[in-house]
Amino acid sequence: MDAALPGHHGGHELTGFGFPVDHLLPSHVVGALSLTVLAVAILARYFHLRGAWRWIYVVCAALALYFNVFVGVVQAFLNIPVLNALAPQQTEPPFLVISRSCWRCSSRSPSSRRADSTANRSPGGRGAYD
Repeated sequence: MDAALPGHHGGHELTGFGFPVDHLLPSHVVGALSLTVLAVAILARYFHLRGAWRWIYVVCAALALYFNVFVGVVQAFLNIPVLNALAPQQTEPPFLVISRSCWRCSSRSPSSRRADSTANRSPGGRGAYD
């Protein structure tokens, strides 16, 4: 499933560009950025995540996740009346807190955390994530 995920997201992003528009919108910019990130992730999968391609894939996957969650948050604030009342312009504190929280959640991965407790230590003294 992991190998199909970037291609699936890329296909999903491409369908949004099929609608006629009069001018460039922020959604087009986010969509183009997401497609660029997904293209790099697909390239990393092509090289079987060897060497630097592994962390490039992780960064691209985190960015793609952030873009998708961020678009969902923006759509929620635009279309759900309660959220729209809290932040009608998307510059108010509730929107900023939620959007920044999305970045913090999508940029954290188990490989970026170290095991600090001695319960997760092996007899050799190395942590669970070493």
